[in-house]
Amino acid sequence: MSKIFVVAALLLQCVQANEFKYACKNSSAYNGNKLITAFGQSSQKSCDTWFSDLSVSGQILNGYVWAANSSCTGNVNPLPTAPDSYGNTAELLVNKLTNEYGCCTDQKGICWVDYSRICKNPNNYVGSNTVNGNKCDAVFPNLENDNSGVKTFAGLNFATLSCKDISTKQAQVISYDNIDTSCCSDGKSLCYQDLSKLCKNPSDFDGTAKWDKKGSGNTNVCSVFLSTQLRQFAQLNLTLNDVDSNTCDDYIMEKGDGSGKQNILRWIHDHSECCGSGGAAKNGCPLTLDLESTGSKDMFFGAILFVLPILVTALQGVW
Repeated sequence: MSKIFVVAALLLQCVQANEFKYACKNSSAYNGNKLITAFGQSSQKSCDTWFSDLSVSGQILNGYVWAANSSCTGNVNPLPTAPDSYGNTAELLVNKLTNEYGCCTDQKGICWVDYSRICKNPNNYVGSNTVNGNKCDAVFPNLENDNSGVKTFAGLNFATLSCKDISTKQAQVISYDNIDTSCCSDGKSLCYQDLSKLCKNPSDFDGTAKWDKKGSGNTNVCSVFLSTQLRQFAQLNLTLNDVDSNTCDDYIMEKGDGSGKQNILRWIHDHSECCGSGGAAKNGCPLTLDLESTGSKDMFFGAILFVLPILVTALQGVW
């Protein structure tokens, strides 16, 4: 009787191990015999063993049945969503085994997403490159806003992603965390435009110059700040490469902090060093008084109409 039980247990283990293949997007790419060192442990185990260890009582995949209809999320046999005692989710651990550690020979598990559209040219996306020690493929599903538990890139459909879909916060993260230069081999995210075209003479553009002459700090530089505004350029359908078709007033847009509007070109000319210390923004935009930024255009012209008769009267008295 005991022999029968042992044989049955072994058969069950073999069947279960065989079903781990459904952790891969392409089940034929699963390599259960591959020996890997994973999750900070020093000893090697096969992929089959790792999946088995995660399936025992108290582990995150306990009770989950791998099958042809297994899915990462959704209504049909999705992975468990409750995190383990360390805060890890099943999606995270399965992604590491299938993608990062290579239990799927093509490194595409059921939770794998094609993030290549984050780059201007999707062919230049390199998911194995790292950002602050994490692979690009792991950054997009797991990065959080200031460790708040809120996923930075949640809600984006990378299958149809366009620059207009990127929020201001996401644009800031892409720029400040150097995701564009790290994950795209040419350093160009999907919102990339040639910022030098904002200058009257593009060769004067200095991305390392101060955005605010009176400001300070490493992030207060032209290329970093303007990169966070590229989403608005896209929403306004502004193509910076076309230096002649846009007028000065086309560049009135929301400030990065949401406190109102400003004219980017006028700010560049009056308050920054983006176009060199003596450079100018393009399209005849230099103007000391930024009326669109202050929202005081009517007040300004009203003041002129009020003061002008007084000046005329005064001059008549002199004459």
